[in-house]
Formats: sequence, C-alpha cells, structure tokens
Amino acid sequence: MSKYLLAAAILTIGLSGCGNSQDTSATEPVAETGGDEINAFALAIDSERWGVMIGNAQNLLADGAGSGDPDDAWRANQALKDGARDLMRLRDDVCSEGLVTAEVCSGLEFPAWVYRYEPEVPSLEVLQSRSDWLGGALQPFEAAVCSDGAGGHSMECMVE
Repeated sequence: MSKYLLAAAILTIGLSGCGNSQDTSATEPVAETGGDEINAFALAIDSERWGVMIGNAQNLLADGAGSGDPDDAWRANQALKDGARDLMRLRDDVCSEGLVTAEVCSGLEFPAWVYRYEPEVPSLEVLQSRSDWLGGALQPFEAAVCSDGAGGHSMECMVE
C-alpha cells in the first residue's frame, strides 16, 4: 500500500509542473549580468535579430512547404492561428498607445489552442468555435483603431 502512496505522491509532484505554460502570474526571470550594465542598443539589436531569424525560416518554409493545395479546413485552421498571433500584437500596440483601458488590455486571455501544435486539423465545428472566439476577442482592439471616433479610420478597416 505504501508503494502506491509513494508512487501517487511522486506522480502528483511531477505533474504539478504541467499545465498552461502561459501562466502570467509567475515571476519573470531576470538575467544575471554579473554586475555589468546592459547596453540597451545592443539588446534591441539582439532582440530584433530573433524576429529576422523567424521570418527567414518562415519564408524558406513557405517556399518549399507541402505538396499540393491545402484544403479549406487546413486554411481555416492556419488563418485562425495566424489571426490569434496577430491579435496578440494588435493588443500590445493598441494598449501601448492607450487606446483602451488597462482592464481591456489585461483581460484578454488566449485559449490553449493558440499555443499548442496540433498534428490534425480540428473539426469544422471546433474551427467555427475558434473563429467565433477570435471575432469576439478582436472587437475592442479593432474598434479602438477603426471606429469613426478613433480618427476616422473606419473606411481603411473594412474588409468587404
């Protein structure tokens, strides 16, 4: 019996680290500099380099990716994942400009599907649910930029 309790305790401790890796309540790690001052310009260049490297890899992948045309469900899944990532950037930009309240900025929580890799395309019902979420989550940020009261950009924001 004690073997089972020990195994259960070890399993519980091991699994306690699993879960949503996007937990924003955790403390952000701080770099150990050894007393050296961090050069902000060099840090900006290094940080921007990651984006260039990701872009280069994405471009190479797109040039030789897959065989044949993707089906509509695959396209919808990719568009939703891309849209969610774009929404993260839009949220950050809109919030840094002060166009929405701090509550709106911190209140947007992204579902797990945004962060995880899925080897199979979800069902059309799941994709529709994700599309509904993205459309709703986008609203306050898109409206802050595109409404007539926000500088008259409504015409530039129309899709149809």
